[in-house]
Formats: sequence, C-alpha cells, structure tokens
Amino acid sequence: MKEVVNYYEELKISQAVDLAEIKQKLAELRNAWVSRQTTFPVKANKIIVLLDEADEVFVSEATRQKYDKDLEESKRASEVPDPDADRAANFKRWYDEATKFFNNRQFDLAKSAIDKAIQYQGQSIDDADFYRFAAETYRQNNLNERALEFINQAIIINVGVAAYYIAKYFIQDAIVSHNQNTVQVDIDAIVQEEKASLEEALRIATQNNDLPGVAAAYDLLAYVWCYRSGWDVNRATEFANKALATGQAQMCHNSQKVLNDIKEWRKNQELQQLEQALHQELQRLGPRPETDWHKIPVSGGQEETGFLMNVALTFGVKAATAPAVKRWDATHQEIFNRYKAARQEILNRYAGYAPMQQEIHAKKFCKKCGGTLGTNGVCTSCGTYYPL
Repeated sequence: MKEVVNYYEELKISQAVDLAEIKQKLAELRNAWVSRQTTFPVKANKIIVLLDEADEVFVSEATRQKYDKDLEESKRASEVPDPDADRAANFKRWYDEATKFFNNRQFDLAKSAIDKAIQYQGQSIDDADFYRFAAETYRQNNLNERALEFINQAIIINVGVAAYYIAKYFIQDAIVSHNQNTVQVDIDAIVQEEKASLEEALRIATQNNDLPGVAAAYDLLAYVWCYRSGWDVNRATEFANKALATGQAQMCHNSQKVLNDIKEWRKNQELQQLEQALHQELQRLGPRPETDWHKIPVSGGQEETGFLMNVALTFGVKAATAPAVKRWDATHQEIFNRYKAARQEILNRYAGYAPMQQEIHAKKFCKKCGGTLGTNGVCTSCGTYYPL
C-alpha cells in the first residue's frame, strides 16, 4: 500500500480536534508561511504544498473520515521502529516537566527542565514556540542575555509572529531595568531596540489583522515613550489613545496610567505657571505701604516725633491709613481672587471634561480618509491620530 502523508504530524495538528478547528489551523499556517516565502523559500514552498493537499483532505467530514482510515492502514503497513523515538520521548518529557514547573511559578526548576530538554532536542528542531518558552523561562530567572538568544532563535524560525517581538521587548526591558545604574550597558541603545521590536510587532499584527497584538504593541510603545524615552508626552499620549481605541482593554495594561500621569503632569505644569504669574504680579505690586510712626498727623497740621509714637505703640493706636494703602489692599485682594479662580478652573478642568476634548469634537472628520474621529482623537476608520 502506498504510504499516506500524515498531515496531522507534518503540520502539527491534533487529530482529536474537530474539522472546523483543523480548517482554522490550516488558514493560520498558510498566512504564516506565505509571509516567510522570501526568508525561507525552500521550506515555505514545501509547507504550502502540504497545506494545498491538506485542504483537499479536510474539505468535509466524509473526506476526512476516508483519509483517517487510509492513514491508519498506511501506519499498520509501514510500522518500523523509530531510531529517534527515545530522543523525541525524552525531549517531550522534559519539555512537559518545564511547562508544569513554569505554570506553578517554580522558575528555577523550569529552567533546569529546559536545560534537560535542550540536550534531547536534536539538530533539526524548528519549534519556535519551544524557544519562546525557553526565553520566557530564562527571563524569569534574570538570565536575560541567554533569553535574548532564545527569542531571536524563535524569530528566525518564524519571523511573522508579533508575539515573539513583544516577548523580545520584555527581555530588552528587563535588561534596561537591571542595568540602569551600570555604565557598561548602553541603556539608550537598548531603548531604541525596544522601540524597534514593538514597531515590528505592530507592523506584523496590523498586517495579520491581529487586534490584540496591535493593542499590546501600542500600549507598550506608550509606556516606552513615556517612561523610558525622556518623557515624550506627545508620542506617549498618541500611542496610549490608539491602544485604548482598539477596544482590547485586556491588552492595555499601561495606557490609562500613562494618560493619567501625563494629565497630572500637565495639571502641575499649569499650576506651577500660575504660581509664577502670581509671584510676578505680587512683585510688581510691591510691599504694603506702612504707617510712618515718626510722622503721625495731629490737630493743627503740626507733627511731633518721639512722644506720640511711644503713645501709639503703648496703646496699640495706628495712624489713619492713607488712600494708597486702601488701593493696595483692594489690588492685592483682586490678584488673589483671580489666582484662586484660575486655580480652581485648572483643577475642575483636569478633574472632569476638558476643553481640549472639545477640539476633537469640533474636528469630526479625519483629513486623511474622511472617517469619523473618536473622542480620543483616533480615526475610527484608518487609525490616524490627531493630537489633543
């Protein structure tokens, strides 16, 4: 009997899943390998041929049942001992152990199991997910340089997965966090690499219509531009708003905090400027005029010094205030009234609906595509961001 190709094994599809899940997996694999035809042409073309054949096999329940029957007969007819079976079994065993330890947050044991699995992985392994898992395990053990090697290996095997670039960002960010006070490490260079990883993740996620991936990339870009890249509030605000505009709240762990921190910073900036303006006005006003105790007016228009001053100090008597003092008091009160009103206006504006949001409502349409703008300044059609 002619040997039947085992599409389940070749394409890493579980034989236990239903037909709809198989078709979905075939579509995902096709998208991934079509994007890799330029970087891995030989292997990509081979996989695409397999996918074409598998599409015909799994076109219906009837064709699948016939294929499963033929596959079982082919297996029975061609069963021979697999010389690589022991190695593969040991690899799977330690991989499973590592996964169990990792899920229990026993990261040191997970790393030891990963090291064992690597001994049995063989020379031809191309399991990108294994390398990604190894990278995350090593990151949890603060072995970030080795983790970076693992995630790069995963990316080389499967360059079209946004999640791998996001995983790479987290490793790079761990390197930044652990070396901020180390002069031997070029932090600025690593931050630029972080941005590059996230921008590539965003590109791939957008290309694959991966909305959660798009949200995660925007969310992390907002974080980097806000806290890692010199407090660039305009870029950080743009990315945070774009992340939230995706509606994928579960992927936006940083965006709202970024916007709140920037809002608080802007509020404090305005309050500080208002304080400076108050100080300048008070300086221009000058000190409050004081009564000259040596020249207290008395009846007859005469002036006496010494005696009357002592009397006034003894009995707490002050000379009559001049009109200039009253004007000073009125001006001083007016300055403070304006200051308090302006300060309250700032506090009210940042506590609730801000006038700067009215600008977004006024724009209404995107200049690029004509789509409607959301209240966060992002076009609902093409995603173009209009700064607040």
